[in-house]
Amino acid sequence: MDLKQLRYFVAVADAGSFSAGAKRAFVKQPTLSAAISELEKELKIELFERGARGITVTAAGHRILDRARVILRESELLKAAGRSEPSRRPVRMGLLPTLPSTLVASVLGRLRELDPNQGWTTEDASISQLRQRLATGRYDVIFTSLDKPERGHLQPPSRKTLRRLPLRRQVRRTAR
Repeated sequence: MDLKQLRYFVAVADAGSFSAGAKRAFVKQPTLSAAISELEKELKIELFERGARGITVTAAGHRILDRARVILRESELLKAAGRSEPSRRPVRMGLLPTLPSTLVASVLGRLRELDPNQGWTTEDASISQLRQRLATGRYDVIFTSLDKPERGHLQPPSRKTLRRLPLRRQVRRTAR
């Protein structure tokens, strides 16, 4: 088993198909299919259920997928530890689709001001998907709207407060 096989597996699981996964991984589909087949043989499990309407990740595949994400994230941290400069991988953000677009644009604008060289990717999902994907490492951060803060969560600042914040390099730099 190698990291390339795990990357291909995660790409297919995230994309929902082998062809879209191959595009995400920047390889030809036969190369990706062969690598995943070898991974399935080595693990002695079926990672995907293949059907006429595409693929779905099996229950065993979901267990492996969570661990694969952790392993890939840790390998990126290991690479970053060996370099003098931190990894410039985009920060992956999950957003609740009901958030006001003006608020999201304002926050992203302030983050870009904070570090113009940092990339940011966003994806909309339901609250349960956001929490699950944050826990498995698919997202580095999630933005949700809470009427009342849950235990362990911070209340987001108001727009007025956000505009006044002297956002310097207060964001903790990690290569997660």
